[in-house]
Amino acid sequence: MALGFTLLWISFVFLLIGYHCFYSSLGTMSYLNMGIHITSHYLAVCAYASVMSHFFYMLVAIYSRFAAINISFGRHFLGKSSKDNGGEKGSVVKELRIAHDELNDLLDRVNSFLSIVAMAGITLSIFLWVLSCSSMYKSNVDDSDSLLMSPIGYVFWSSYFAFFVLTIIIMASRVTSEGRRTAVIIHKAMNLHPNHPDMQELKIFSLQLQCREPVASCGLFSYDYTLLYSVLGSISIYTTIFIQFDSFNYKT
Repeated sequence: MALGFTLLWISFVFLLIGYHCFYSSLGTMSYLNMGIHITSHYLAVCAYASVMSHFFYMLVAIYSRFAAINISFGRHFLGKSSKDNGGEKGSVVKELRIAHDELNDLLDRVNSFLSIVAMAGITLSIFLWVLSCSSMYKSNVDDSDSLLMSPIGYVFWSSYFAFFVLTIIIMASRVTSEGRRTAVIIHKAMNLHPNHPDMQELKIFSLQLQCREPVASCGLFSYDYTLLYSVLGSISIYTTIFIQFDSFNYKT
């Protein structure tokens, strides 16, 4: 997954460079300006991609460990070979509870270091998509071939930044859902083994999950699908406002 993600955003970089080369071949940009644009854009793209990729990889690592905890817990308590005996299972419950708590600590550190940068990326993505939609509208209204490439460039850049935002929101939502699924597995185990000698450990684990659940957040909002809907709504609202202001130039 990590290798595929890296290759995908690198392909976006070469796509943008190819766009600049094609734009220069039309005579609208000199080769010197093309070199300056490619260099500056490449540095900005790599810096942004490295930070957002770091956030994404950390979320992938946390998600895989939450999934491993759920698989191990389900194998010990929900499998066909599970029995109402203590001893080894009691130590397993305690170890999984400690591991779950440490993963929550790790997620808090990731939120404090990387979520603010991701919030800036979301803001930039909204801004670029508003410019993309506005430029496409203006290109259609003006009906001029000289403006044909402008909205395409905005769409390329907007798609690149939106790609990272979308992947982070999806992975953060999966981290939250996988962490919450642990509570479901615990309560199923408590229902299947009501006389289990380590019922007290299971209750402590359940209480821990109620008091502290894994959430990827920057402090202002959580990274989930609700945020994605809010981003789409913001793009629609601000694009409509831009078009309304720009429509006054075309009334005549």
